[in-house]
Amino acid sequence: AASWNRDVLYNSGVEPWMMAEVQALVLGARKHEALLNEVAEESGLSKDVQVQSADPNLFVVLLYQCLLGTRRIRGDGGLFDIVKEWKASLQKTLADRRKRGVTAQYKEKKELPRYLRVNMLRVTYEEAITHLAMLGWVPEGFPGRRVFSEDAVLYNVLRFPPRTSFHGDALLEAGALIIQDRSSCIPAAALAPPKGAHVIDCCAAPGNKTSHVAALLDGTGKVFAFDRNPKRCETLRRQMDKFGVKTIEVFCQDFMHVGPEDERFSKVTHFLCDPTCSGSGQLANQYEEVEEEEESRAAGQLSNEDLQALAEAQAAIVLHCMSFPAAVAVTYSTCSIHEAENEAVVAEVLRNNSKFRAVECLPKWKSRGTLSHGPAGPLCCRASHDVDLTNGFFCARFEKQGKKRKQEQDPACP
Repeated sequence: AASWNRDVLYNSGVEPWMMAEVQALVLGARKHEALLNEVAEESGLSKDVQVQSADPNLFVVLLYQCLLGTRRIRGDGGLFDIVKEWKASLQKTLADRRKRGVTAQYKEKKELPRYLRVNMLRVTYEEAITHLAMLGWVPEGFPGRRVFSEDAVLYNVLRFPPRTSFHGDALLEAGALIIQDRSSCIPAAALAPPKGAHVIDCCAAPGNKTSHVAALLDGTGKVFAFDRNPKRCETLRRQMDKFGVKTIEVFCQDFMHVGPEDERFSKVTHFLCDPTCSGSGQLANQYEEVEEEEESRAAGQLSNEDLQALAEAQAAIVLHCMSFPAAVAVTYSTCSIHEAENEAVVAEVLRNNSKFRAVECLPKWKSRGTLSHGPAGPLCCRASHDVDLTNGFFCARFEKQGKKRKQEQDPACP
């Protein structure tokens, strides 16, 4: 199902800090399932009796790790040991296929930087920089071996070299520093709610974007956070406590079942809408483009029908946000690269609600949407590995006609 990346991960008991890695692993295995099974068949591994009786999903994940992932198999016993024994043969088979032109060349992209967001609910920016200096980090432009840089567009976001480890860091464990991908910081910055605003986060867990909104409100106003999955809500509540978010109320229910006439939300003016999507932006940033024929064969890719179903649900939730009486601003975001989930959804929303218009989202952001579905596309932000050094992402901002922002907030400034 298209929603596996939210529901399955949380129900599996995977720790929140591991979810991005696990999601990327499973998405990669699903994307290349056809290729991986062909290599296993050609090498002879698929004929092994133990393999034939093993969990086929685990088998594909291990093949992915062996051939296209880290090239290391983590785990022991059973299927893990079998794949380890066949590792050399599997890799030789894949290399031979490439030489014959049967399989497109696989090239890893350079790794993404690591990003930290300074959580102003827990620490001042100056205190965070002092803490990093004590660990030997210096800002870009100063001499030193451990160099970080301030984001040019997103306030309080810091960039570090790929694979930088913050394990055991005191401020990280205290929730004062938050590991958050650059693209994930776009929605709250684009929404830019003024101090004192009431905000709804429609699909809030695990809560990084929610806490970002709360930090922008600086302890004022109110955040209403929704998620329909009980385990995700548990995670959300733990994260909000860790990040020092006080002015929040968490609802474990489907936001689509909340009535716009509900008095509890009569003052909500700003909506952060980051619904379930294909997750293709996270996967696309791990690899160079493969040949079109191989891409079309890759199992795990959503069909056009699946994408359309997602797009319809995405448009519906944005329109639901706009139906609340006090709504003046809505951001819509996905970690998808598909126009069907991005520019096409924006166009569909505008066709169905003439009271709102698309406005320029983060003007200083370099990458923009396309004109393929109408003039609103370039008003939206897109993000990519190569240009923006982050995961594939999309964000649009809608404003009610005739309404102006109470506070123009430049995301590069406090």
